Amino acid sequence: QLHPLAIVEIELSSLKMGTMANIREISSPVRLSSIRGDIYKSSIALFMSELILKSIGEVEENPLLYAFLHNSVITLESMKEGVANFHPWFLVNFCGQMGYAPKIDKDPEDALFDIVSAEYVKYPQPDSICMNQADSALLYRFIEADSATLSSIRITGSVRYHFIGELLRYLSIHTGSEL
Repeated sequence: QLHPLAIVEIELSSLKMGTMANIREISSPVRLSSIRGDIYKSSIALFMSELILKSIGEVEENPLLYAFLHNSVITLESMKEGVANFHPWFLVNFCGQMGYAPKIDKDPEDALFDIVSAEYVKYPQPDSICMNQADSALLYRFIEADSATLSSIRITGSVRYHFIGELLRYLSIHTGSEL
């Protein structure tokens, strides 16, 4: 039941002052057979798990973030096409859920994405940290995409890898933690 991104329901023992709760019962209401059985989806699940572990430090309830993560897992489980683009798409949307959504007023044609200011700029300052033109355009495409249209984004593995690296750098700068 405890595989990467498993959705589980846990029943805890009642707490007494100064004691740690024990798990009384654990169950998995959603079977993730596609994620467990598909090497690509399983690898994406590991990436997502590591990202979540390293970037979420709060212990308070966050129903919106939980709903996003839950829906993302269900979406990955049910995907038939566009799986290779799921993790960059997830990462872009995860940044937004964490409060670091890029600012976009209109189609940023020929603009570069400034990682520090989180906005597209036509003329970057000399000390700016910007994505290159290809990554900046790809960021906009992923922001505009939904999970059903991911297969229409045609990129190579090396382009995807570089783009994910840039997004991790963006998230690291804004969260203050190394990802």
